[in-house]
Amino acid sequence: MPSNPSPLTSFKLTEKTRRMSGENKYVFTVRADSTKSEVAKAVKAAFKVTPKAVNMTRGGGGKKAIVTLKPGDTIIESAPKAEEKTESRTKAHDHDHNHAHGEAHDHA
Repeated sequence: MPSNPSPLTSFKLTEKTRRMSGENKYVFTVRADSTKSEVAKAVKAAFKVTPKAVNMTRGGGGKKAIVTLKPGDTIIESAPKAEEKTESRTKAHDHDHNHAHGEAHDHA
């Protein structure tokens, strides 16, 4: 007996869906014949989380599932804080600036 392929075809990660993850909602593109129950089981198995609700929508990009997880469950890590990005960018800039201007570095 052949096994059913996963109803999940892709995980949508955009600026909008990243904001939704703050509400514990995640968006997946799913097969056209997928049911809410199949999507919930697939998300639970793939990500080791507990779906509370699954809403389906159809649009120009095909069928999508918006999955709400129980509080405390997450699928993606939050983006690095702006301060962390700025700090590492500044350090790299200082190094490149000093190197470009022939300033000596002690690499001992």
